[in-house]
Amino acid sequence: MRARDAIAGLSAGDILEVIATDPLAELDLSVFCEHTGHELLSAQTVDGTLRARIRVSSGRRPGAG
Repeated sequence: MRARDAIAGLSAGDILEVIATDPLAELDLSVFCEHTGHELLSAQTVDGTLRARIRVSSGRRPGAG
């Protein structure tokens, strides 16, 4: 997942914007955030394109990106 790689270079409180066309991306990001402690702020799909915003958590769980 590219979001995991992108988050690795960010600091706590930073916001990552994800743009995806995978129909399961919203579910994947939701589960990713739940498991890693990051916060899924928003997720909206328009014309098959998902735009999601994730706030990077300071309390990353083991294995979190």
